[in-house]
Amino acid sequence: MIKKVLVIEDSKIINNIIKKELSKQNLKVEQAFTLKEAIEALSKHTFHLIILDLHLPDGEGSELIANIQSLTKTKVVVLTSFEHDELREELFNYGILDYIIKDKNLL
Repeated sequence: MIKKVLVIEDSKIINNIIKKELSKQNLKVEQAFTLKEAIEALSKHTFHLIILDLHLPDGEGSELIANIQSLTKTKVVVLTSFEHDELREELFNYGILDYIIKDKNLL
């Protein structure tokens, strides 16, 4: 069975890079660029992993984490440019798998 990953990232460049790299690992990748698109994808599909940016154009990705955890056991990896120890600890308490800080020199 091919595992499915949902990438929720508003930067098209970063989202496409992640998709390209995960696809090389024989993973099926679905992309969302807003909270609305993410909620729609989550209502239609089951995912093995979610990669979530915290800052999206229509809201904060952190709002979605509690909803994800209440609906599914899918693990969430937070991908953000925001380095904040208290938030990181809070998100780990919600059950995220990892908190990755984007390299400012990524692009």
